Amino acid sequence: MADIKCLSCGKGFDDYHALALHISSSKKGHRKGKKWAARYIFMDVIYEKRKKQGGRVSLKPEQKANKENSRRVLSGGQRMVEIVCPYCHNSSRTVLEEEYVSSLQAWRIQGRLVKMCASCGG
Repeated sequence: MADIKCLSCGKGFDDYHALALHISSSKKGHRKGKKWAARYIFMDVIYEKRKKQGGRVSLKPEQKANKENSRRVLSGGQRMVEIVCPYCHNSSRTVLEEEYVSSLQAWRIQGRLVKMCASCGG
């Protein structure tokens, strides 16, 4: 029943897993298939772990509530602000989203928002 043959030695195997084990365990030869065999065995281990875990698990009601509360509603408003380019250090004015302008995590240099200018690719 050996319908899958090794291209290096011609030995037959029943499935690709056995072929991959044969190639990876060989000391000499089979150089061209070593990378394929290692990747096949690695992915096979991952698939087996996924099968053991079952499927996806649905969120609990309190987790769903936390997910809904963490969503941010965007206003859609925009504001004209002064920006500085991090590459050429030129200042210019542009229109940015209201949430980005008021964000405390936005990158700023000397009080100005940092964003690439049009000439640098932004």
